[in-house]
Amino acid sequence: MYEGDSIWSRTGATLSNKSARQEFGLTQAEIVAAIRTGKLQFRQNNIYGNPYLRLLRSTGTGDS
Repeated sequence: MYEGDSIWSRTGATLSNKSARQEFGLTQAEIVAAIRTGKLQFRQNNIYGNPYLRLLRSTGTGDS
């Protein structure tokens, strides 16, 4: 495991880009823009061969 991986494995610490769109009313473009500006941390993942973005809910530093 890499440094900082523990936060990625916590239950409820991450959500998919689809869940973020539904839960927060974001568009895919807004999610991508936030990733590019460094406001969102992400990992690329896939399920049954279908790619999706796994987004971190919080950095764990008190900044929500």
